[in-house]
Amino acid sequence: SIGEYAFSGCHKLAIITVDAGNQTFDSRDGCNAIIRKADNTLVAGCKHTVIPNSVQSIGKDAFNSNAGLTSITIPNSVTSIGAMAFMQCDGLRSVTIGSGGTSIGDRAFVSCNALESVTLNGVATIGTMAFDTYVSLTTVTIAEGLILYNGTELLSGAITDMSKLNGKTLLRCYSVTLPEHVTASGTTGVLNDIIYALLDATVTISAATGYTISNIAVNGTPISGNSFTMPGDNVTVTAIEDRKSVV
Repeated sequence: SIGEYAFSGCHKLAIITVDAGNQTFDSRDGCNAIIRKADNTLVAGCKHTVIPNSVQSIGKDAFNSNAGLTSITIPNSVTSIGAMAFMQCDGLRSVTIGSGGTSIGDRAFVSCNALESVTLNGVATIGTMAFDTYVSLTTVTIAEGLILYNGTELLSGAITDMSKLNGKTLLRCYSVTLPEHVTASGTTGVLNDIIYALLDATVTISAATGYTISNIAVNGTPISGNSFTMPGDNVTVTAIEDRKSVV
C-alpha cells in the first residue's frame, strides 16, 4: 500500500516508474505517477505527471505540497478529485478540468498561491474552499459555449465571484429555441436572451396570448401533446402558429 503524503514536499521529484510486474499499481503510458489498478485512481504524482485518459479519480493528497508542479490538465475520464489533492502546490499556475462531470473535493486546490488560471470544461460539484485563499487567482473561466447552473443562476464565461462556485453543484444547461409566438415553462432561466433548461427537465410549450399552436416538433421530431423531456443537447422547437380569430 501507499499511504497519504507519500511524496509530499518532494519538489524536485520528476520521474515515477512502477515495476511492470506490480500487481497493485502501475505508471501506465509513461505518466510519471502511481495509479491503483483496481479503481484507476491516481494516488501519487510529481512535477512531470501527465494524467492518462484512463484515470477515473485523483486520490486525496495525491499532489499535496508539490511545489514543482506548474500546470495540470484533468482529462475527461476523471470524475472525482480528492480532498486536498493539490493543496499547497505553490508553483501551480494553471488548471484545466475536463468535461467528465468532475467532483472537486474540499480544499482541493487550497493554498496554491501562484494559481492564475482555472478553466472548467464540464459540470462539477465543487467542494468547500476549493477555489479559495489564492493570491493570484481572480477568475475561473467556464469554457466557451458551456452554460452551467449553480442552483441559483446561470453561469458562463469568466467568474470572478468565487461564492458562485465554492460548495456548489454545477449542472450543464442546454438552449431552447422557440418560435416567435410560443412560450415555455419548466426551463431554468434566460442568459443573453437565450432560454436554457436542464437535462431531463419537463418543458411545456404554450401559445402566446392571442395565438394558437399545433404540430409541435422538437428538433424535427413531432411530439404528442405540448410537453417533452429535455435531452442532453440544445433543442429547437417548431410549431404552426395561428392568430386567434376575433369575434
